[in-house]
Amino acid sequence: MPDTAAKYDITQEMNLLGNLFGPLKADIRERLQGYMNDPTIERWDDVHGIILHASTMLTFWQAVLKVKPDFPTRGRATDIHGKILKEWSEIPDQETALMAIIYAAYVYEKGKA
Repeated sequence: MPDTAAKYDITQEMNLLGNLFGPLKADIRERLQGYMNDPTIERWDDVHGIILHASTMLTFWQAVLKVKPDFPTRGRATDIHGKILKEWSEIPDQETALMAIIYAAYVYEKGKA
């Protein structure tokens, strides 16, 4: 079966994002782009806490909540051994993830949040 998922290149937006160490490093960019190309629960669990906007400490998850206020505010729960007790009830689809990245890159940066 051919891959019909949309591919969103977020390079331009990632150029405007940064964390406490400055502009996003290549490995973080790859993780975010990987999620955009193929959103899965495992990828979401990997990227949800990435800081997208250093001065406000805005994470990817928080940006998703800004563009989709009814998105779950609780995520995966694990025990002390890492066993998953409760899985993510929802992950952002590609369009929501894209809007969150755009929000973090443009709107939040301009102080219009």
